[in-house]
Amino acid sequence: MSILTLTNYDLPSECSAILFKTLGDSIAIEHWATINQETFHEDATLIIFKDCGDLPESIYKNPAIINSKTIFISENFSLKTIYELCAHNLLSFIDYNDLSIATLQAAIAACRMESLFISRTILTIFKSAAPAAKKIIPISKREIEIIKLIGEELTTKEIASRLYLSKRTVDTHRQNLMRKLNVRNNIGLIKVAIQRHLIRF
Repeated sequence: MSILTLTNYDLPSECSAILFKTLGDSIAIEHWATINQETFHEDATLIIFKDCGDLPESIYKNPAIINSKTIFISENFSLKTIYELCAHNLLSFIDYNDLSIATLQAAIAACRMESLFISRTILTIFKSAAPAAKKIIPISKREIEIIKLIGEELTTKEIASRLYLSKRTVDTHRQNLMRKLNVRNNIGLIKVAIQRHLIRF
């Protein structure tokens, strides 16, 4: 598996050590400004920026870089930034303070399945965000089971197998949950579920 790492500053030694211990010779570290951003062929891309607000538009809006095979490592995440990047199909987010071999391995595994991955510190952002509404909406036990499995990054097929349901039934539950909780995607579903204490990580 080839991994390209793009960064906008000299990485601290402890960060580089984690990258090389996790990825070995499969990793190449480059400054984002020196890369031909139109000819990416890597299996996955890591983007490491000191502040997520510094992400340049040339990367932000380039689907060859920002996609479901990308892992974004940074600090000072906001819900707005995460939602905007999710709209460009980026699904893996690691707060720099959470960076470890285990966390990076988990994020890479999520990338391979094109599943959502959010590190612990970023989850607290969702927990602390005030719910948009206090209205109580009944959520069934089965729906809570499905939310938990979505949070564990299982695919629709895997959830169906785990719960002995058809893929169509799982999709129906997912759509009903999004309608009940007034969200548009899996990341919104997990956010509201955490806020309302429906699930815990």
